[in-house]
Amino acid sequence: MMSQRDGNVVTRWVAGSFIALGAHAALVLGFQAPERVHAAPLPVTEVELSPPSVPERPAPPRPEPATPPTAPESVSHVATSPKVVARAQNVLVAKPDPIAPPANEPVDFVTDPNGHGFTGSVVARGGTGRGEPGAQALARGPASSGPTLPPPRPKSDITPPADLSRRPSMAGGGCGGYYPRQADADSATVTAIVVVGPRGSAERVSLAGESPTGQGFGAAARACLRQSRFNPGLNKAGRAVKAVATVRVRFTR
Repeated sequence: MMSQRDGNVVTRWVAGSFIALGAHAALVLGFQAPERVHAAPLPVTEVELSPPSVPERPAPPRPEPATPPTAPESVSHVATSPKVVARAQNVLVAKPDPIAPPANEPVDFVTDPNGHGFTGSVVARGGTGRGEPGAQALARGPASSGPTLPPPRPKSDITPPADLSRRPSMAGGGCGGYYPRQADADSATVTAIVVVGPRGSAERVSLAGESPTGQGFGAAARACLRQSRFNPGLNKAGRAVKAVATVRVRFTR
């Protein structure tokens, strides 16, 4: 029979065995529990986040390809025959009769030194503004700027100089006091073309030259000659006819 001492030993041994087995079981369970937890992970929902949409920039226009300069088309030179211009037949035109005396000096008209008597035409020496005896006042008008009218063209009723036996000329004094008041020059010359009628009147007066210009000498000479009397020209038969005279008027103070 076992003694009590031996029984306690057995009891302790059995108790220690159970404790050891319990500890081993606890260790085994401790190691298996985490494995079971990790064996069944929670489901994860994956969400894909796309970046915000950026508007596309339009592509820059492509430069147009430069077209190479085209060479100029070659121009074919075609030899053309010279144009033949029809030549008109000669037209016979009657030559106009000259209006000036043939190769003669113009008729000059001046005053005497005293300025009171007039041998042919025009202006008393000293002018109008001086109050010379017998002087006629000339209205102050626009100054003549030179030749204003061309010489009169010959008409059928004007006798050409070649058919004259006598040229027209001034009939004598009576044209004094026409020196322009506004004139600064002390002398001047005006050349005029006068159409003299068969009765000795000046039918038309045209200026052909004036020196100096712009001081009224042309207008004064024209006014003087229009009221002057002339000796008419005579044809070959001695009859008074219409003719043209060239008159040079000289102004002096």
